[in-house]
Amino acid sequence: MTRKTRRRTGIIKAIDNIVDELKELADDMLDRAGDVERDVRDTICRAVKCEDDDHDERTRDDELAELRAVLVRLTQKVDELSSRQESPQVS
Repeated sequence: MTRKTRRRTGIIKAIDNIVDELKELADDMLDRAGDVERDVRDTICRAVKCEDDDHDERTRDDELAELRAVLVRLTQKVDELSSRQESPQVS
């Protein structure tokens, strides 16, 4: 009969193996959580930039010019209304 040589492992070695596996598991979980956090941040940044990037510079300049024109018309209207209030109206 041949004798099988068996490697003996003690309780300390078994606990050491369990601790090592738990360390690897925790490290993997932290890496994955970091990846998820980075991906979420990237996705949010892209979503916010996409809303801003939908309009090119020419469109932004056009919108700014339109807003300035509206502001001028509004200022004229306010001036007109305030001048009407200052001058007595004959009814």
